[in-house]
Amino acid sequence: MPAIKREDEGMATMHEGTRTDTTLRTLRAGLGAGAILLLAGCGWFRGDAGSCDKNRLNGYVGRSVESLPELSGVTRVIEPDTMVTQDYWPTRLNVDVNEAGTITRVWCG
Repeated sequence: MPAIKREDEGMATMHEGTRTDTTLRTLRAGLGAGAILLLAGCGWFRGDAGSCDKNRLNGYVGRSVESLPELSGVTRVIEPDTMVTQDYWPTRLNVDVNEAGTITRVWCG
C-alpha cells in the first residue's frame, strides 16, 4: 500500500521553499546594492575632493617639519618606524617625515 501524504506536509514544504527563495532574493539584492554603494564611494574616500586640504601644504614637501604652520583638524605627523592605524579618514591630514625631519609627503587618510 502506498504511503499517504498529508496535505499539510506538502504545504509546509512549499512555504519553506518560498521562504528560502525570498531570503535568497533579498540577500542578493542587498549584496548588489552594497557593492554599488561601495564602488560609488571609492572616489570620495580617496580624497579626490581635497577633503583634508592637503593641496595647500604640498609646497612644504622638502622643507623641515618645523616650518609647517599651525594646523587645524585631525593631523598626524608620521616619523620613520612610527606605527599607525590602517583606517581611512578622508578628513585626516598625514605628514610623512624622514629621519632628518624633512617632510617627504602630505596625504589624506
